[in-house]
Amino acid sequence: MLRSDLDSAEQDNQQLQTQVDQAAQAGATAADQAAALYSDVAQQLDATSEALTTAEQDVAEAKKVGRAAAAAATAATAAAVRARKAAEEADADLAEANEEAEQATGEADRAQAEVDQAEAKTGKAEAEADEAHAERDKAVADAEVAKSRAAIAGECAKAYVSALALLLEGDRARDQVAAVRDRFRAITADCKTALSGS
Repeated sequence: MLRSDLDSAEQDNQQLQTQVDQAAQAGATAADQAAALYSDVAQQLDATSEALTTAEQDVAEAKKVGRAAAAAATAATAAAVRARKAAEEADADLAEANEEAEQATGEADRAQAEVDQAEAKTGKAEAEADEAHAERDKAVADAEVAKSRAAIAGECAKAYVSALALLLEGDRARDQVAAVRDRFRAITADCKTALSGS
């Protein structure tokens, strides 16, 4: 009976040992699997951490680029505003310059019109002066002619008086009439010739 129990106990012990060995082997396998899984998870975590770091760096760089782009956009907007303001000022200056040019052109036209009017008046005055000079010269010439004719007429009158004096010479005036008549004719012819040539 005791032997049988001992055998049974030994058999149970062997079975238990077998189960322990199997459990140990299973535990080792599980440990190996766990170790492999941990290693794989660790590698994945390392890769994820590296990717996260890279992503964070990319985000930081993107933010930096974004800030630079925003600053550039702000500067461009300010430059555009300044350019628009400068263009508006240039347009205003151009409009003012055009207005001044038109005003200057109008003043120049008016000045030219006044010059033309003055030149016309000057031309008219010169023509009137020339006409006055011509009239004066004609008057002077007429006066000279009149003076010459007056002198000739005076000489003719003196000749007539001298011829009439012949009637008083001698005792008989009738004897001198023919001579006086001839003298008058000669004087008249001379006077007509002289007056027509003066």
